[in-house]
Amino acid sequence: MYTKEEVDSVAKPLIPEGWEAFPYILSKLKYPEDAVRESIQGEVSLRYVVEQSGHITNVEIVQNLGGGCPQEVTRVLRSLDWIPAIRNGMAV
Repeated sequence: MYTKEEVDSVAKPLIPEGWEAFPYILSKLKYPEDAVRESIQGEVSLRYVVEQSGHITNVEIVQNLGGGCPQEVTRVLRSLDWIPAIRNGMAV
């Protein structure tokens, strides 16, 4: 695993706008029924690894709201195709 300072380019979602497409990513979220019912609002933070293949692994919940919110964010992250980070011309 490498930090962003150790790579030539960081991993990003394979959509035309890359990280600039955050509104697109948000549009894919479905607010969990439990979160709606319990009026849960706020931010979810996850830590994850983008493998050389572009698949997401090792998802870790850093900030949990409950109500199914972290699971929904994880679902969306895994539904996207990813470009892995590049180091010395190789996918890492």
